[in-house]
Amino acid sequence: MTPETELSRASLLHQEFQPRLVDDFSSIDIDEIAEYLRRLVKEGKEGAFLIISIRSNKIYVQFSYNPKSEGTVYCEAVSDEYLPKELKLSEDQIWRLKQLGFQSPGSDNGEPLNFNQNVSIANDEEILALAKMTGQIFFDVYYMSADEKLQFRLELG
Repeated sequence: MTPETELSRASLLHQEFQPRLVDDFSSIDIDEIAEYLRRLVKEGKEGAFLIISIRSNKIYVQFSYNPKSEGTVYCEAVSDEYLPKELKLSEDQIWRLKQLGFQSPGSDNGEPLNFNQNVSIANDEEILALAKMTGQIFFDVYYMSADEKLQFRLELG
């Protein structure tokens, strides 16, 4: 398949995608996510991390923070490597993660095995934007249902 064919196929596959609006989804509390991210950044020491999950920790987005990281947090979204067979990601879900700026998982030679990216969190506006993106990931990528609640694990190092 040529690169042009691949691009055309991808365009057709995703042209119908309309993200659901997180603001209309009552079980995702963006302010709660933002508060955990603020605590990670303000109180976190080297090795600090935050894991936000659903479905008994099978689906998660995790953040690691180092005060020396100059205003960024490292973020990972779970990939097929760690998902049970019944929760494997479709091409559309993977495309959505890439649209949100995530890099594809690497192989097992020292590269991250989850989708990943570094995100700027230099001010409260950026923290709130990251909180909204996290909510969008659970809602639009991992199809969080209205009766599910986010679970938080914060380790400040």
